[in-house]
Amino acid sequence: MEAGRRVYDLQVESVDTIISEAAAVFDASTVGRGVALDIRVATGLPQILADRSAIEDALVNLLTNAYKYTGDEKKIAIGARADEKFVYLWVRDNGIGIPRGEHRRVFEKFYRVDERLSRAIEGSGLGLAVVWSIVKGHGGWVQVESKVGEGTTFTLWLPATTAIPPVPGTPRNSPVRHGLALVMDDEAEPRRTMAVMLRHLGFDCLEASSGEA
Repeated sequence: MEAGRRVYDLQVESVDTIISEAAAVFDASTVGRGVALDIRVATGLPQILADRSAIEDALVNLLTNAYKYTGDEKKIAIGARADEKFVYLWVRDNGIGIPRGEHRRVFEKFYRVDERLSRAIEGSGLGLAVVWSIVKGHGGWVQVESKVGEGTTFTLWLPATTAIPPVPGTPRNSPVRHGLALVMDDEAEPRRTMAVMLRHLGFDCLEASSGEA
């Protein structure tokens, strides 16, 4: 996970496609659990220069966290908007919230806001660190807005293609791959988190819930 490990395969991508595919992955992992994901994508959004798989991984991480840290009456939304310089991809929930003094620390590796609560909620403590690293690798920023007891909104700030000056003769980044990894776990969330971490390190991943044929 250290900086510089992964070179992103940057392509001009549609924000609508990224949001739709991240939402589909999340919906598949929570099927039958009574979660209705609210999708709010503004019309006419500019495209972004991104590694689509990486940005989708970041959004799925945020959606998974939103699911874990909300109660029985879950309200989870994902969306996007833009201005002349940035496209903002956001995930919002009505969960337990994050104290203001912890907003910066949540992106530290293995840091968890409330250890007593965290012991009751499965997770590696690396999800938000991965999100931060992915977005930073795209020249962007992650914003946190949260109030304890009211919920949290994470917003990924990504440069719009209209704000990126062309550089003649600049070669496109090519991905660095280290091989194929098989991630097996009967629980979807830890399996997904491990796969995201391995992709971030440059591995292609297959996920499976069981080794049985």
